[in-house]
Amino acid sequence: MNSIFCRWVLLVTVSVLPSALVGCTDPDFDDSTDPNHSQPMTSWQGSAAEAAPLPSPEETLNTALILGDRADQAAHSAQTTTDWEVAAARFEQALNLLKAIPPSSEHYSSAQAKIQDYDAKLQESRRRLTALRPES
Repeated sequence: MNSIFCRWVLLVTVSVLPSALVGCTDPDFDDSTDPNHSQPMTSWQGSAAEAAPLPSPEETLNTALILGDRADQAAHSAQTTTDWEVAAARFEQALNLLKAIPPSSEHYSSAQAKIQDYDAKLQESRRRLTALRPES
């Protein structure tokens, strides 16, 4: 249970924190008197990698496992096409994260094992979804 809770906290942190930080400025701060401040910054001049560091392979794996757990839960209770679409979408998200873990990572072999597991479950979700959809 503790492991699932930790994964949940990580997912919430990864998904909510960036949006919570948008607009976090101090309205009382004025750097216009700073001799190193030549002009206001109106656009980002750096690269995306400088703006936000990529999550570590361990964080990526943990987030993928959380999504995979949620996909499993959705699949176990799925009854409608919408339920199966949700399960399939979560498996796809988890798979995309797992595939982003580089071979040089110590988490690569764990990711590869989960890729096989989640891919089989994704195919089953799609099969069930197809079976529930009315034929045109």
